[in-house]
Amino acid sequence: MTVAEPVAEQITPLIDGGRGVRLRHPVRSTDGFDTIAVTELQLPEGTPPAGGWPVVVHGHGTNGLGPLTTPEHRPRPPEENDYLAGLLARGWAVVAPDYLIVNGIHSYLDGPDEALAMVRGLQAARRHEPLLSRKWLSTGGSQGGHAALWAGYRAPELAPELELAGVVALCPASQLDWIFGLIGPRTPAWIAAGCGSPLLMVAAAADVVRPDLRVSDSFTPLGQRVLREIRELEIFEIMELVSGFEVPSLLRHPAGRGGLGRQLRERVAVPTAIPAPVRILQGWRDTSVPLPLTIGLAVSLRRQGVDVGVRVVDSGHGDIVTRGARARALMAGLLT
Repeated sequence: MTVAEPVAEQITPLIDGGRGVRLRHPVRSTDGFDTIAVTELQLPEGTPPAGGWPVVVHGHGTNGLGPLTTPEHRPRPPEENDYLAGLLARGWAVVAPDYLIVNGIHSYLDGPDEALAMVRGLQAARRHEPLLSRKWLSTGGSQGGHAALWAGYRAPELAPELELAGVVALCPASQLDWIFGLIGPRTPAWIAAGCGSPLLMVAAAADVVRPDLRVSDSFTPLGQRVLREIRELEIFEIMELVSGFEVPSLLRHPAGRGGLGRQLRERVAVPTAIPAPVRILQGWRDTSVPLPLTIGLAVSLRRQGVDVGVRVVDSGHGDIVTRGARARALMAGLLT
């Protein structure tokens, strides 16, 4: 695909004296589909330092699967805007990509596509605004933490011209490949209950984005119907719909087998050979991504020789962004 200049639209800045712009730019997905990506760029107040404003690339949490569930169409919650405003107040530019819409669906927890959204969004922002530094930080919470780790992993391949300072992941989704892979028809429903929505979202997206995997073959006719029904929905609608089913009854065999198993291993699993320091902010009250999963991730990163640190705070999952001061301290340690 030819690299084109992004199309810019002015939007409301997140801080007084700053500037906001929404960029549209072409991206080719991991599986070769051409799509138009959407990336928000927020600039701090004042004059950039020598070398330009350092850049924080922010991956957002889960919104849903349909093209109308992206941050462009569903505004961020106020606490997330406050979190991003805190980054701008430090004099850092913020690049906030929407995840790619491929064949009409968000390729959910597809790490390579998430990395493309993050890195290509940064590159589009730098084409639009020459006062951005080469130095950047990959960050995000929940699904955004998954995206941040994948972007850090792929940074040397996708953006060798830039300097990755590190990754700061807030309660990152990890270990889901093997957890989801264990769920099958004989799994007690109470064990699978917390995994239902994300597992079905992964499957519904992969069934469209990677049709060669025949992911729907892993599901019963009822399960296949559910996959079709959630394709356009936002996250709370998906959770409500899925709560009406026992997830094991929707599967023909354990999710770790067949094409769905391939998707889990190839795209949902978090890479651990990340060529930059990694800092993780984790809430000890988090029940969506419990602390033991994050400790397991940190151990795997350390085994690969990654400079990794974990900071545990008094937080759950959804309110981790209210610990912005802790997150900014981790970022400052890498950007300065």
